[in-house]
Amino acid sequence: MEAFPPSDVPPADVPPVAGPVGSHWTQNRVKLLTWFRRNAPSLGELYEGAVNMVFGKPLPGRTRFVAHAVRDIRNLLPEKIAGKKGGSRFEWKQQLDGLTRNWQKAGFSLVGSIPINMSQGGNFSESRPTEVNVPNDLILRIAGVLNEHSRTSETRREAATRLFEACSPGNKRGRESLKPIVDQWMDITEWFVERVHDSGLADGDHDWDEFTRHFVLFEDTLTSLLGEFFTTIEGLDDILDDANA
Repeated sequence: MEAFPPSDVPPADVPPVAGPVGSHWTQNRVKLLTWFRRNAPSLGELYEGAVNMVFGKPLPGRTRFVAHAVRDIRNLLPEKIAGKKGGSRFEWKQQLDGLTRNWQKAGFSLVGSIPINMSQGGNFSESRPTEVNVPNDLILRIAGVLNEHSRTSETRREAATRLFEACSPGNKRGRESLKPIVDQWMDITEWFVERVHDSGLADGDHDWDEFTRHFVLFEDTLTSLLGEFFTTIEGLDDILDDANA
């Protein structure tokens, strides 16, 4: 991972950023895009597109497109910068496919029905058992899948903390000092996540001034954490004050 230089001018070895056009591409936005292109190019494309949709020519559906971009940046950037937790990913499809085979092999249904009791005379009983015997190997299989998921997964908040620690090694002095900005990051990104899916509201039904203000706060929070604009966690007080205004 590479942080922004203290100067407002990108390093000489970095080619000019191609693509962004318009007065809304401020120096800070160009530097942020340059950083993305160095460290997380695919997310940089999402950021570039989101900026153009928020501040450039309106594009139908932009509220949902921008919300998707913010969500993906929030969810994927920690892994891009700080690496995968535990060094591996939970292969959910492979794990669930194996668990499904074991489940069916044990004689259980996939439609949620409970096995029917057999009467002493060999006839089916209409009563349902209060308990169902589960083979030991199936229990071990289920426990193994849950253990693997627990080992490789982490909460969004934990991921955000790892990201901020990786961006600013000095933040490792104490996670408690990161709590205010982590809370802010989670709040602002969750605001967009809540608008990812179509709710029946068209773009014109949204308060665009509010939408823009939230996006700028998202940018400012991310830029300050990735760049050399602030040297300590206390330098983020202005952003937190703006968020609470």
